[in-house]
Amino acid sequence: MFDRIIARIPDDTRHRLEQARHDAWRKRREGQVRLWALSTRGLERAHDLLGDVPPAIGDPLIKLVDRGIAEATSVPIANYDQLNARTAASAVRGLGLLDLERISRLERATKDRKTVINAIARERERLLATPETRA
Repeated sequence: MFDRIIARIPDDTRHRLEQARHDAWRKRREGQVRLWALSTRGLERAHDLLGDVPPAIGDPLIKLVDRGIAEATSVPIANYDQLNARTAASAVRGLGLLDLERISRLERATKDRKTVINAIARERERLLATPETRA
C-alpha cells in the first residue's frame, strides 16, 4: 500500500522528501557526535579539576570519571591499536559517524597515520553524502 502511495507522488516532490529525510538523518547523527564530544570534554575537564581535590574525596570520583571516559572513548574494533595502517583503514568501512569519531580521536592521539585518517574522512563523507551523490 505504501508503495502505491509513493508511486503517486511526483518525482520532484519525491526527491525533495528523500532530501529532507536525509537531512534529518544527517543532523541527528551530527548532533550525536557533537553531544559525545561535549560529554567527553566535560569528563576530561572534570578529571583535571578533581586533581586539586583532597585524595579522600577526589580519588573515588576520579575513578568514576575515568570509567566514564573509558566507556565514551572505547573503539568498536577489537585490538585496534595492534592493526597496521592498511588493516585499520579498511576496518573503518561501514562504521557510523560516532564510531568514526572515536577512532579518529584515538588515531590522532596515538599513531596519527595519514592512511587511516584519510580512510576515516572518506567514510565520513560517504555517510554524509546526499542520496544522489552516493550512487
